[in-house]
Amino acid sequence: MTVLGGSKPPATGGVGHAEFDAAMKQARECTACVTALPRELWPHSLFVFLVNDRVTTTGAAVRSVIAGVVMYESEFQLIRDWEVLRDFNIVLEKRTLRRDEAPLRAADADNLNLLSESAVNFLKQNLEILELPYSQPEITLVAAVVPAS
Repeated sequence: MTVLGGSKPPATGGVGHAEFDAAMKQARECTACVTALPRELWPHSLFVFLVNDRVTTTGAAVRSVIAGVVMYESEFQLIRDWEVLRDFNIVLEKRTLRRDEAPLRAADADNLNLLSESAVNFLKQNLEILELPYSQPEITLVAAVVPAS
């Protein structure tokens, strides 16, 4: 096929193209919600997890909990559900989100994947801090809030 002037049409990507298919596969595998906020409002990366027990016959009163992992500089800290809510509420109290300019650049996706994997590993190693009655805990990343650059 040729276009006006005898040149070939520009190459387009879509279903069936390796890069597009790889991007779609990656998007389907990640069920977490990711958002970037201005660094002045949100200076550290936060990963929010749902933790539940794979074994459902224990009769535990607590079926699932929310936990957060915050990255401060180069170290992680585990925070409980109420601390995640507190941190979100602090941002909402500033009431500047609608007036703030959109971040210029969101976080790097490859770096975000590495950070989230590290956060999962940190949570697995520190689950005992939450004192959960789970025999086989299952961890699911549900959200990430990262500072934009």
